[in-house]
Amino acid sequence: MSELRGLAKTENRSMEVVMKAYTIVIGSLLIAGASLNAQAQNAAQADDCRAYLSAASSYQRVYVEKAVRNYKSCLDVANAGVVESALAHVAKLKLVFPKINCRELEERIEYLSTHGQTPAIRYKACLTAMLFDNPDKFAQEAQVEYKDSNELFGALASKF
Repeated sequence: MSELRGLAKTENRSMEVVMKAYTIVIGSLLIAGASLNAQAQNAAQADDCRAYLSAASSYQRVYVEKAVRNYKSCLDVANAGVVESALAHVAKLKLVFPKINCRELEERIEYLSTHGQTPAIRYKACLTAMLFDNPDKFAQEAQVEYKDSNELFGALASKF
């Protein structure tokens, strides 16, 4: 009988060790899963928080001429999305550098305000042309980080 009791105690201890091991493994998996979930949520939030346009502090005078040349090329393409995006970037560039003189770009924007392929292009080109005509009126908008081009153009339109 005492042998049976000893066997039962040994078996209970073995079960206890196995249960503790399972508990540790399950707990570790739960912690790892929660950590991965938190990382995924942080990555998703980081993607959502990225600004559509560069921050004003990231613009450097050295690259302005190259940017103007590239934006002018983008304004000449047939893809409406590229043209609209270029208009937003040109507007941000003018906000950051209000004294910049880029007559070719300005002429192209004026042309697009009346001859753009879509109403959205004509509207955004018109707002950008008004910005070029009155850059001092938009000094506060230069410091704002816009989440997308619609927010930028909404801010420009609200000034008129």
